[in-house]
Amino acid sequence: MKINRNSGFTLLELLVAVLVFAFISALASGGFNAVLSTASRSEEQMTRLAELQKAMVIMARDIEQAVERSIRDEFGGRLPPLVGSQSTTLLEFSRTGLRNPSKVARSHIQRVAYRHEDGVLYRLSWPVLDRAQDTEANEYQLIEGINEVEIRYLDENRDWQGQWPPLVAVPGATNGLPKAIEIILDIEGLGEVPRLYRVRGFE
Repeated sequence: MKINRNSGFTLLELLVAVLVFAFISALASGGFNAVLSTASRSEEQMTRLAELQKAMVIMARDIEQAVERSIRDEFGGRLPPLVGSQSTTLLEFSRTGLRNPSKVARSHIQRVAYRHEDGVLYRLSWPVLDRAQDTEANEYQLIEGINEVEIRYLDENRDWQGQWPPLVAVPGATNGLPKAIEIILDIEGLGEVPRLYRVRGFE
């Protein structure tokens, strides 16, 4: 009986096959991990963009409904309808359009503010317009990873001001509000994102 020695694999051939299989598996695993990493980064980026879009919508809703209503602060001092500076509290103003689904007897005007602290942009709102010393603001975190916030204000002469009210009175100004507000957010991973908002009542 004749034995066919070519019918099976030698040990060397098996070792070579195992090495080739291991090499291909390593390549496939590396590619799969790269795909997972890319997908994870894309998901994080989409989440960041969704947070940014939501923050922009909230700011637009507030700013575009700003009204000329000054208030009393917790110390009895009078605050203008809109106050803007480069301090931690970037912007504070009165806005109309406060929803009242329960038909409670209260004003439709609300005092809101935006604060930048430790890389986070917050929105603050008060339950009353004229505050007492024990009045506390409701604070809502809008978005993290904010490196810097720059705000400027367009006056009635179409000049840009770095704060509001302007340091120097604007000739011919009759309103306590700017015509428009530009906000530039320097966001980690996204860079500078500018937005221009028209203030309610101006064309």
